[in-house]
Amino acid sequence: MKIRLSSKLSKESMVEYAKHILDYEKFRLSLLMFLIGFVIIKITLLFPAIAEGYAVNIFRPVSSGIGRLVALVPFSLSEVLLILLVFLGVCYVIKKILRIIKSKKDRENELFIRLIKNFILNILVICAGVYLVYVLTWGILYNRYTFASTANLDVSPATVTELKALCYDLIIEANNSRESVEEDKNGVMKLEYDVKRMTELSHIGYDKAASRYSTLWGTYGNAKQLIFSKAYAYTQTIGIYSPFLFEPNINSDYIPAALPHLVCHETAHQRGYAREDDANFLGFLACINNYDDYNFQYSGYYVASLYALNSLYKVDQKSYFDLTDQFSDAVMRDLGNNRKYDNAHDGPIATASNSINDSFLKFNNQKEGVQSYGAMTDLLIGWFRNELKIHGN
Repeated sequence: MKIRLSSKLSKESMVEYAKHILDYEKFRLSLLMFLIGFVIIKITLLFPAIAEGYAVNIFRPVSSGIGRLVALVPFSLSEVLLILLVFLGVCYVIKKILRIIKSKKDRENELFIRLIKNFILNILVICAGVYLVYVLTWGILYNRYTFASTANLDVSPATVTELKALCYDLIIEANNSRESVEEDKNGVMKLEYDVKRMTELSHIGYDKAASRYSTLWGTYGNAKQLIFSKAYAYTQTIGIYSPFLFEPNINSDYIPAALPHLVCHETAHQRGYAREDDANFLGFLACINNYDDYNFQYSGYYVASLYALNSLYKVDQKSYFDLTDQFSDAVMRDLGNNRKYDNAHDGPIATASNSINDSFLKFNNQKEGVQSYGAMTDLLIGWFRNELKIHGN
């Protein structure tokens, strides 16, 4: 005797089978994207030459092209899209949760389970896709050769004498360049142009530095001001680079003395340097190579002197205090403004933000976390040694 299924049951079975196939494909796609991203990171970590080749031959032209297109938008596109995505994401989650609650209330157990599974799989696919794109546009770059190695900088441990000499030279240069910048009514440095103009001028130093360091060549889009700069200040977020849009963003509320260096730091990321010590040093290099603009010159030496002095403090506190006394009165006013800004924006939100950034950097194989910013001193020592060789003094 042959049993035949009803056409209705047959259609329902086919629909259910198709749903199971779709679920399986979603899960497989998610797993595949996570796996591809993971393998890429591990391979480039073991073979940095691959990451270096990718950074120079693939990332650089893509970043230049897309970055310049994004720069045509007069506001921070990353910030606007992030806010929009968060809003849409929250709406999506709320909608799904309400539907799940309703299905449970109606005792539709099968539908309830199906909605939860579908929700989880959708989130998994989105996360896997974002992760893979992140790896291709940013994660790989942490594994390229350090700038010190490609620039042949000797970053072997410095002697205390070398560190003191570096600090002294940076302080003298900061004092000298400070004399040529404008001040506000409180005697604190102020920029002689608006932030938009500053972002346009930031490329000049890179163009000049590129004649010596070829990996810095390229034409890129300008950095953008964060729309909610004052709000970001309370998280102590002074710059954000969006790897998905190749868009550097800066907090325009930050202190004027450090703003030009900040712009150059964020645009270093745009040039393919993800590590924070590299970006900090390249920001310095771009500033001091902007020969005709004392705003950039001063900002570079000002920020570099603080990092170098912080390193000196750890090994020789007496020399640290002796050297800080060498700052001019004008620079000391800027330092006072710096402390005032930091104190005004310190708090639990800033602490939490710092902790998140620390975890993010460690996730990307920067073992020192937020302390990696201070590793800039090693590159300054290498640069200082090269300058001594070139100028013979």
